[in-house]
Amino acid sequence: MCTAQTLAKQTMSTPNSLLTLKTTLGILTARNNTFILHQDSRNGVTITLPLNFSLVRYSRDLEPLHSQIVMKSVIKTICPMTHISENAIFVASDDGECKLLDWNGHAWMEVSNELAIGVDRVVVADAVSSAACVVTKDHHLGIVDVHEKPCTEIQYQLIVRKLDENNHGIATWMDEGGKRLLTVNGFKSRLLSPDLDLIHEVEQLVPPKESSRRDPLCFAVCATSNPDQPNGHTKRGRVAVAFEEQVVRVFEYNESSNKIRIASEFILEGGGHIRSIRFDGHDSLWVDTGKRKLERYTWDADGRALCIGELTLPLSYTHLLAMYDGGLFAGDESSLFHMNTRTNESVSRSFHELTCCGIDFDSQGQHIVAGDFVGNLILWDKIKNCPAQQTKVPNTAVRSIQWKTGTSRIYAGCMDGSVFLWDHQSLQNPKRVLSCRGGIAALQWEHGEDPHRLAAGTTDGQLVIAEEVQNDDGSSFFKINVAIHAHRPFRLGQTDQRFGSIQQYAEVWSVAWSPCNNFIATASEDQSIVIWDAHNGDKIHLFSGHATAVTSIDWRSYEEGEFLVSTADDNRVMVWKRNSPQEDKKNQWTLFEQFNVSSTITCSYLKLRRKSPMIIVVSTNGLLSLFDIVGKRLIYRKKVHSGSIEGLQWNGNTDEIATVSSDCSINLMQYNEEGEQEHQF
Repeated sequence: MCTAQTLAKQTMSTPNSLLTLKTTLGILTARNNTFILHQDSRNGVTITLPLNFSLVRYSRDLEPLHSQIVMKSVIKTICPMTHISENAIFVASDDGECKLLDWNGHAWMEVSNELAIGVDRVVVADAVSSAACVVTKDHHLGIVDVHEKPCTEIQYQLIVRKLDENNHGIATWMDEGGKRLLTVNGFKSRLLSPDLDLIHEVEQLVPPKESSRRDPLCFAVCATSNPDQPNGHTKRGRVAVAFEEQVVRVFEYNESSNKIRIASEFILEGGGHIRSIRFDGHDSLWVDTGKRKLERYTWDADGRALCIGELTLPLSYTHLLAMYDGGLFAGDESSLFHMNTRTNESVSRSFHELTCCGIDFDSQGQHIVAGDFVGNLILWDKIKNCPAQQTKVPNTAVRSIQWKTGTSRIYAGCMDGSVFLWDHQSLQNPKRVLSCRGGIAALQWEHGEDPHRLAAGTTDGQLVIAEEVQNDDGSSFFKINVAIHAHRPFRLGQTDQRFGSIQQYAEVWSVAWSPCNNFIATASEDQSIVIWDAHNGDKIHLFSGHATAVTSIDWRSYEEGEFLVSTADDNRVMVWKRNSPQEDKKNQWTLFEQFNVSSTITCSYLKLRRKSPMIIVVSTNGLLSLFDIVGKRLIYRKKVHSGSIEGLQWNGNTDEIATVSSDCSINLMQYNEEGEQEHQF
């Protein structure tokens, strides 16, 4: 049987793709509300969860039994299609890519061509019998009716219909045969035919407050109580839906009258935010409010809800994933959890905690190091797809990471103003080697095979350049050469409305060395970029043009010229080209090009490719975009994380790209030179 480590390298991406995902590292749980339970004689009950582009199957001991890349974009939802086989599933991605896959005991095999259903941003999917339904954020409902011929050829029929804006929350089948579809939002609920014709509708009982959202948060279908078939035929006819303001609504379908009714509707007591709801094998409903406690409800014939039990989980907060007779799977921000509900024995698995932030490669490209807001530093072996070493900086969050070229020395910039050194070969704990005012928002070693100067940008607007000096005994210390208040607010009356650090300072969010190491650039929330003399801190040049905080910059030289690039909260990328003396003796720089990434997101980081003038830009909604500077065009765009991307590196030797996210996962991608002419959006 293949191991999870080797299977994680398999990919179903096309060979000519400009960027190919090589692997995803970590565990993704809290942002998931989609799963599949399995039962087999060898492993017992297992759970399959999406991890960005991959599917990962875990045992009850939370050992990864199998991991495989199956999609070309972030998986949004998965659901079983047992009429094809006991292990067939329907998979839908964030950009509308859909596939049918089947587990053959060793790997997920594609049993249909890609179902290009033409809908974007899948919200939820549900499958029963031979049909799957998907709901999109642009108010479309798609029905994929799948047929299997005797020769095992898979065919499908697609119905896509625009729904009115008051009927776009969730959709799920009410019966086992796929004949009736329930759609629910905060205003009314409708029973539809497979052709999406209206059969019956009911109004809500508890009106939401004016300030609350009308969209449902999550839903649960009453499942079979047979523990030997956790994914067997679903006992349809009862669906529970949770809304804001702690409202839970339970629907029932009467086949004889062909109508739906609200069997119970109640408001939970106390605070909290409903994260998930699940029926157990006894038709009672478990509600997870994220407060480490699960509450069990039933209701009488008059619809009055009764709390008949509760269960406390040893997690920072809960996100109930799945329940079966005798156990449950749950998670929090960064861990996966299983509990035997008969014995209360539990096991958990985690890597990074809270938000991952900061990432870098070693010189050879064999390892990746990433940090997080809890202070963890994890050295990942990207060949074996597992942690090689792990440590923790004390009492602070990691914001940025730099691996010194040609060494085993990793430097972590932290939010308490410290720079910690972790020499992973020495097996010693990280030690503080530099302290600055304000948190370290950016770190950057100067260029070269043997760099000595480290630049830091801080949250109180400082630029610090420190030189590493070697002692006779082989140890080293940092001598500060430059420490200046690089970005101060421009006073417009009493306050400066252009950035958030009122009247005090403008945070430095990014730094970049010039190709010759004589200058350094800083980017700030005051919307400006400044070039400084790296030896004495003199101000050389000021760039303006961004309308909001500048979040990231980079600086490289090519045959085509020397470029400084920037991105900002205004969703733009600006490309500045340095003029030669013959071109312009007065102006050192010219705005060469501007790119608009999107109108709805914030760009967080960017990097230039070492070998040719290309820019990769990532954003707070998990989007990755690639631009050709000379060609002045966007050549690739894809959502690669379910959370905000909080770290980016482009390895100049291997052409590998690493991203790290608030979803506590790491993506490793390969840039393919032969795919440069391919447009993927």
